[in-house]
Amino acid sequence: MYKSPTAFSRRIKPNFLPIAALLALIAGLLVYLLARPAPPELIQSVLTVLGVNAQSSALISPPFAFQLPSFFHMLALMLVAAALTSGQPRLRAVALTITFVLGLAMELVQHPAVTNTVSACTAAPCSWLPGFKPYARTGTFDPLDIYAIAVAALVAIVIIALLPPGRNHDL
Repeated sequence: MYKSPTAFSRRIKPNFLPIAALLALIAGLLVYLLARPAPPELIQSVLTVLGVNAQSSALISPPFAFQLPSFFHMLALMLVAAALTSGQPRLRAVALTITFVLGLAMELVQHPAVTNTVSACTAAPCSWLPGFKPYARTGTFDPLDIYAIAVAALVAIVIIALLPPGRNHDL
């Protein structure tokens, strides 16, 4: 006699995409903590509260240590976006494209030409910029981050393409 699984057992089944996204976020955080001479300000403040010397030098030096966080974090965002689409291929493609474009935009606004333009804008259409200006001013544009974002998009597409069909991999 066939027993159908209970609703509880269906809910607790781990899904691949959210787990992969979480692992990518953790990997990006580990790069910040172990491979960067000084972690970002937010991480520095948390480490200071925990009593850890946040100004220590890098413990390891992998190649592309400054681009790896961009890669891992964009990969995580793309996997989360894919997980939120309920397996619908067109919606998944749109979600991945939007995430990719947003990642590129967030990197490009750190370019000095864009930062200067945003900082100088005082006209009425720029009224939405006050919260955005500090991000543009404090960020550091790195052209290699553009490549990291593109590679993250390709890796996300490959991961999603290799998922076995017929299984729910979404949130």
